[in-house]
Formats: sequence, C-alpha cells, structure tokens
Amino acid sequence: MDVVDLTLVLGGTRSGKSAFAETLVGETQDIVYVAPMVPAPQDLEFQERIASHKRRRPVTWSTYEAESLEALLQFLTVASGPILLDSLGSMMSRIISEELVRPKDYLERFVYALASLRTPTIVVSEEVGLSIHPLSPMGRDFVDLLGELNQRVAMLSKKVIMVIAGIPLLIKDQEQSVFDA
Repeated sequence: MDVVDLTLVLGGTRSGKSAFAETLVGETQDIVYVAPMVPAPQDLEFQERIASHKRRRPVTWSTYEAESLEALLQFLTVASGPILLDSLGSMMSRIISEELVRPKDYLERFVYALASLRTPTIVVSEEVGLSIHPLSPMGRDFVDLLGELNQRVAMLSKKVIMVIAGIPLLIKDQEQSVFDA
C-alpha cells in the first residue's frame, strides 16, 4: 500500500497528543475535526473532555461527529478537505462496546478508507503498548486491536510522532507534509 499524506500522532492518555496534533495544522482554516465517538447523554465526564477539546479549537474548524461506525467510513470516502481525526482509541472503544461481530473486518475497511484519502490527514491514537496487560478479555481485545491498527496506520503514514508528557518525538518522516508548509 502506498504512503498517503497522513500523519499519525501517538501518545498515552493525557500525554498532550491531541493538543499537539492541533498545532500541526498551523494556519489552515478549513480543517474538519472528525470525532469517531459521540458520548452517551449520561456520560458527563466524557462530555466535559470533549467540551475542553472544542474550546481549544479555532471557530473556523468544522466538526464531524460520526453517528455510527458506518457513517464514519462513509464520511472518509467523500472527504475533500484536510482532516484531523481524534482518536482511534475512542473509535476502538466504540467498536468494542458495540460488540461488532467481526471487528477486524471493520478495521480492514477503515484502513482501506484511510489509504484511499486524497486529502491531508492527521490521525490521533493512543499508544497501548506501554501499559499493563489487561485482565479482562474486553481489555485485551482493545489493546490487541488498537495495537494492530496503530501499526497499520503507521505503515501508511508519511510521519509518525509520539507525544510523551507534552513533548513530541519524531518516529518516522518520509517526506514533508502539506501541513508543514
């Protein structure tokens, strides 16, 4: 598969990965911020996390909140402007919580959609390989699937950046991205 104009930003929970990813777009004003998970009405803590992310973003950015996993795939097939997708971990939580019968099939379609994009894209994801080994089968599925997905997305990406304690570390740089201009 060809490398596409894709930058993967990895980091742990509260590492600063989202805030860093937002700085990568520079002065670009027509960004579409893609949220692959919509919080449940009763999940006030998650709603507050999302609200703090929204307050940080410029008003010129538009937001696409995927109503379903299928809607996310459909959006990616028609996307025409720069995208910041945040995050693969929340997408994986949705995949696990919705108990998809064949999550690997969905992830295959998702990777194909990313590989088919012809627009500059930044994808944010949680690095799961640095934490404890989950005790529950659901936790192990999350770690295994997200770890595999991160590897696939990294292979597609021109750039891979790891954010640790707010400090970005360049892991891969194949060529200059349009966001670097």
